[in-house]
Amino acid sequence: MKLRHLTNLVNQISWKRGENTRKKILQLAHDKNGHFGYKKMKQLIESRVNDIDDLSNKIKLYIKDCEVCQRRNICMKRIPEYKSVIFESPGQNLCADIMGPVTPVAADGTKYVLSVMDSFSRYCYIIPLKSYNFDELAPALMNKVFCYHGFPKTLRTDGGGNFRSDEFQKWLNKLNIIHEMSSPHHSEGNCLVERSFKWIADTVAKIARERPTLWPDFLPMVMFNYNSTVNSTTGSSPFLLTHLREPNCYLDQFLGTYSTGIFDSSRTTYDMLEKAAIIRKTAKEAMEATRNIENKKYKYDSIPKFESDDLILIKNADSDKDVGSKFKLLYQGPFMVIQQKGERIYYKKSKNGKTLCAHISNVKPYFKGCFDDYLSNIQKDAYSGKGEVRF
Repeated sequence: MKLRHLTNLVNQISWKRGENTRKKILQLAHDKNGHFGYKKMKQLIESRVNDIDDLSNKIKLYIKDCEVCQRRNICMKRIPEYKSVIFESPGQNLCADIMGPVTPVAADGTKYVLSVMDSFSRYCYIIPLKSYNFDELAPALMNKVFCYHGFPKTLRTDGGGNFRSDEFQKWLNKLNIIHEMSSPHHSEGNCLVERSFKWIADTVAKIARERPTLWPDFLPMVMFNYNSTVNSTTGSSPFLLTHLREPNCYLDQFLGTYSTGIFDSSRTTYDMLEKAAIIRKTAKEAMEATRNIENKKYKYDSIPKFESDDLILIKNADSDKDVGSKFKLLYQGPFMVIQQKGERIYYKKSKNGKTLCAHISNVKPYFKGCFDDYLSNIQKDAYSGKGEVRF
């Protein structure tokens, strides 16, 4: 019935020369037919209208201009080559993020997990929180991280409001810690600590199943077990790279074994420093080798380039409350580009608005007027010599 109705609509079109006729056919075949893609649209038109000049190009340009399709369809995923940022030793850079709210809420009201990871050693700190506001976040970092292994030179987080607050920024400035933030809605920018959430959740689910509301009590042991085992990227345990010795775990207690690490009484201070340097150099080389191997697995794309005043769409579902979450448009815009710095796009929602930032993976160009421009450039007559309609 739908196709028959569409056929009747097409037949009712006034087959006269002009832009409106061309647009009407494409509108009926696309806008009024479910916004399907190029192949379905082309098959539909060709089955009912013969001898349309340059139909393929017209369809592509019409779909390219369709605002609904632009704001809903996911653009082709481009994989930029990952840049290796490898540090020389522990304590230089920490990555932090918060997981939650966790359900069920713990018996003591805890419902968040703060995960902090050292970018070199992969040493992970797992801290339960009742909230993520500054009054609880700052003491947790100070008392459970900084006071154990010193202050980092840089701290990397996502762009969450708790990390962007003025209080948090001023606190880091007083400690002379440089705050690095990943681009909004781009979890890969802080992927080191983001990945920790999966194994934290998996491990807690296994060991706290019988006492689910006491899950914060298991976090210290989860943290110890992770830091005691070899990391596949560095080739060493986070504990070894941090303390230069292996910890005494349950297995050591059972076997009666222990590790002195570099702290052998027969070694001189120079020997111990040399051994420490070798351990950390080996870990750094392992990280570089791992990154090179991973880079070879993918075919990388060049980063799209945007110029000032270009119009773009930003991946961020619309806020229409009457539309179900599965049916929302996925992109908002169009917005105007201010400038591009590498993989970061700076833009404004309005001419006098605040400058915002988005990662290149969440940005795609906005097209408007491509079809109209094409029609205006057509030089030949819209009709053939036989009087048949030609577009």
